[in-house]
Amino acid sequence: WIPASVSTFWPVDEIEKQGFPLPAAAGDQVPHYRCDKLFIDDYPCIASPNDDDFHIRRRPTSFRFKVGDNVTFNSMRARGNTAAAVNHLRRSAAAWTNGKIILVDVCEEGLDYAVYECSFKVAAKTYSCLIDDDDDEHIALVDAEPRERLLDAIEQDCSRDHFLYLASHFNIDVAAFRDLVMTKAIEFASYNALTWLQHDCGIDVRLVRDKVSGDKFLHMIANSPFASRFIRKVAENSRYRPFDEATLNLVDYGNRPTTELNNNGEVWLQSLVRRGDIKALDVAFSPNCGLAWEDYFFFGDVLELVAGSIKESDNPIMQYIFDAFSSFRTTYQQLDALSKSSR
Repeated sequence: WIPASVSTFWPVDEIEKQGFPLPAAAGDQVPHYRCDKLFIDDYPCIASPNDDDFHIRRRPTSFRFKVGDNVTFNSMRARGNTAAAVNHLRRSAAAWTNGKIILVDVCEEGLDYAVYECSFKVAAKTYSCLIDDDDDEHIALVDAEPRERLLDAIEQDCSRDHFLYLASHFNIDVAAFRDLVMTKAIEFASYNALTWLQHDCGIDVRLVRDKVSGDKFLHMIANSPFASRFIRKVAENSRYRPFDEATLNLVDYGNRPTTELNNNGEVWLQSLVRRGDIKALDVAFSPNCGLAWEDYFFFGDVLELVAGSIKESDNPIMQYIFDAFSSFRTTYQQLDALSKSSR
C-alpha cells in the first residue's frame, strides 16, 4: 500500500500517460482517481483503476491498539522487516505469534503503509514485522477473551476460515449465545459470518424475524449501514467463487427472502429506499458489481413496489439508478429471448 491523497476524480488524461487502452465499450477501464504520492519517486502520482478495497482504501484515523500493547498476530499475514524476520515467520510452527506493538500508523519512505509494526522474539533475538489490516484476522490482544474476538470478527466481516479457526481453536460453543451472534451478524450485515452460521453451525439465518416490524432476514440486512458490503459480496460469490466454496444460500424452494413482505407490505429493497441508502441501492441494481444479473431478486411485482417507493421518495438519483437498471433489464430479457429462440 502506497500512502497518497486523492487529487482528481476520473483522471482521463492518465489513460494515455499510463498506456491504458482507449475505452471503447461500457465495461472498459477508466481510472477512478488520481492520487498524489506522499513520498515521490519516479512518478509523483498513481491512478486507481477501480473504486474498491482491492485498489484504494481510506487511511485509518483510529486504531484498535496502542504502542506497548501485547498482541498476537497471524504469522502468515505479517510482513517481516528483514529477510531473517520473514524466514522465522514463514517457518513458525505456530499459526499465531506473540509480540508487542512498537509503532502505530506506519508511514515511512521506502516502506509500504501498515497499521502496526510489531516486535517479536525468537530465542534471544528480537525481530519486527508489519501488519497491514486492523482486524481480528490479522492481530488481536494476547489476553483477549475468545467470545469477544468472535464478536469483533463479525463486526469486521472476517473470512469464514477465520470463524472456523476461532470456534475450533478456542472450542467456542456458538449454541450457548446463538441469539447474540445472530444479532451481531445481521447488525453488521456480515456475509462471511452468516455463511459460517448457515453452513458450519447449522443455523438457517433466513428464518430470522422481527416480531414488531415484521421485518424478515433481507429487510434487516437492508436496515444495516453495511448493507452495500453484503450485497456486493452476494454478487461476487454468485459469479466468481470457486465451485467447492460455500456461499450463503438465500433462495430455495421453501424460502424466498427476496419477495417477502414486512408488516408495511414492503420488500427488502424498499427498506433501502426508505433509509435513503443510495450506495446500497446502486450496488443492488448494478450489472457490474451487483445483483442485476440475478433474476430471482427482481420479479415483476417486486420491481413495481420498488418503483412506487422511489417515486414517493422524490429522489432523482435513486430514480436514475432504477431507470438505468430497467433499461438494462429490458435489453437483457430481449437478448435472452433471442438466444433461446435461435437454439
